[in-house]
Amino acid sequence: MRSQFPTERSSSAAVVTGIPIKSNMDDAVSVRYAGLVQQLIATSQITIKKDDPTDKLTYMRLRTKQNEIIVIPDKHYTMVVVQKPTGSRSPM
Repeated sequence: MRSQFPTERSSSAAVVTGIPIKSNMDDAVSVRYAGLVQQLIATSQITIKKDDPTDKLTYMRLRTKQNEIIVIPDKHYTMVVVQKPTGSRSPM
């Protein structure tokens, strides 16, 4: 049985066009993250292209009080890692 994400330290999924192809999270959680991350990537790419048409999104890291989400989009798939942050947050 796959792990339920919130109880684990780190979970990951490989996503192709919004559909998880390999994941150690529950299916429903994987599908939810895959859809949300694909929307985030699309919005981010539009914003980046407006600023510099020659630039592209290669890596994204989001950190909240609950999770850290690392997104690595590629031509063929997107790697998503969701983990519980440890240690103190760096000041912004």
